[in-house]
Amino acid sequence: MSALIHIREKLMNRQHNVIVFNALHTLFTLSSYLAIPRVYARIIDLQVCAWLKQDPIDSERISTWIEEHHSVLQFDKSLDAYKDDCHREMVYFKIAGEVLLYASIVPIIEQQMNKINLWNYYITIEMPALNIILQMLLSGILIDREELINAREDLLTLMNKLELQAYRLVKRRFKMNRQKDLIKILYGELHLPIQRTPHGRICLKKSYLNILANKHPLPKLITEYRQIQSALDRCIDRFEQYINEPIKPQSLQRLRREASWQTERTYAYCHFFTITGRMIVINPPLQHVPKRFLIQSLQKESIVRLRKMIIARTDFQLVSFDYSQLELRILAHLSNDEKLKTRLINDTDFFISLAADLLKKSEHEITCEQRQNAKQICYGILYGMSKETFARETQMNINDAEEFIENFYKTFPIMTQYLNDIKQRVLETGFVQSIYGRSLYFDLNHMTSNEMMKARMERQAINFVIQASACDIMKVAMERINQTLDRTFPFDLKIRPTPIRPVYLVLQIHDELIFEIEISLRTNEIINIIRHAMERNDYINLLLPVQIKSGDNWESMISVV
Repeated sequence: MSALIHIREKLMNRQHNVIVFNALHTLFTLSSYLAIPRVYARIIDLQVCAWLKQDPIDSERISTWIEEHHSVLQFDKSLDAYKDDCHREMVYFKIAGEVLLYASIVPIIEQQMNKINLWNYYITIEMPALNIILQMLLSGILIDREELINAREDLLTLMNKLELQAYRLVKRRFKMNRQKDLIKILYGELHLPIQRTPHGRICLKKSYLNILANKHPLPKLITEYRQIQSALDRCIDRFEQYINEPIKPQSLQRLRREASWQTERTYAYCHFFTITGRMIVINPPLQHVPKRFLIQSLQKESIVRLRKMIIARTDFQLVSFDYSQLELRILAHLSNDEKLKTRLINDTDFFISLAADLLKKSEHEITCEQRQNAKQICYGILYGMSKETFARETQMNINDAEEFIENFYKTFPIMTQYLNDIKQRVLETGFVQSIYGRSLYFDLNHMTSNEMMKARMERQAINFVIQASACDIMKVAMERINQTLDRTFPFDLKIRPTPIRPVYLVLQIHDELIFEIEISLRTNEIINIIRHAMERNDYINLLLPVQIKSGDNWESMISVV
């Protein structure tokens, strides 16, 4: 027991370094058992360091990785012999040996990362972010169990109705999920134009089915059926697995109940070991909860609202803070394109204004579809969308799509030149960097071996510069928010084991932060603290506005002025 108390004190000490592998998982489990609401110690996560160095590791090869990076110590394989040993002393010996190895590798990692200017990046951005994300995971998020059950029933009912409608359309039964049946019906029996990929294969992807939707109702029905199936498989089924999952000891569950924590809270797992650093929330997959969508193939139109099941606890509300066009603002800053900056600064809807320019129309003439096309080409061009893909996605003919793209390039020539400069730079140097200095290196010999690989490298380079910069900005904003909230609402562990605050970060998804904020006289004060922390940035020379919405659940949020 004294050892656990010692560990608890170390984790709560801001001056103490905690060396760990896979910090989010390890410290989540440890903090849960010790009833710690957050970790203050400085986290040195070997897995994150390896990811930054583009030398990824997992738990299976940590010992080999240490051997490769350590010039003196060799990982003693004999320690593994004790992992199933019943002698407690041997188990302790093994643990002590691994701890020494972990500690001994840190100075070497620091030296290696300093050589590529990443150690300071880790200390100033990734280290604070680990503490904040861990705190978010420990807060959990509340799921409405009844809404989850109702959502399953509603989706199954809609699927059944869509199946019956499909059978009526083709006058026979068939398997909606069987590609062979669909190809036979769409192209053999209904004689619809065959849709092929650039490689000549018959394709039934959504973008191809959308082209056929103007010729027969079945393709749209298939798309809607798949949308419901995906919501069931990727969202509803997964959430049902994790509600009240016994990942926490009974003692902590008791503490949380005493502190008004509801038992329907679910505790997710996340990682950000992607190329750009985008955080992925899994188990349950909160990022897979879709926005509302329409089912229009039935006689009566239905709206699916799955985000209703994500709710706030009693006397709290969910408040969303979403950066407005963050990636475009980063691009405007980096390219120094004054036309793009001016358009982003104006109060008018950016994509309506853009569509009006591209189509040579007035803004009031622009339809929702034309606005969406402008948005799609704007982001599509950033990340390498071809004119063929754009034509298919927007259901334009290839000539109209090509003209639309050319007009976009002509509208922002400086931005276009900047994107070309990134491509040239990566070919010359083999790497690109985010605004805050995180690097992505490419193997030029491999990536320039053919035109397809070269084009892929160029797309990844542009994608990294913009999206990795967006990730950095979000992490810096999270740290700034955390510091201000700590000063305003400090944790007082002397009052109770799990202190109650009027504000908790419960989810970070793309360019959006979602908080649970207590409904009180200080609600507006808290909202303004978060807004100002997000909008302030020392690296971007134009405003980063934040759209704010609030509500009892994730679906019913309305704008906050």
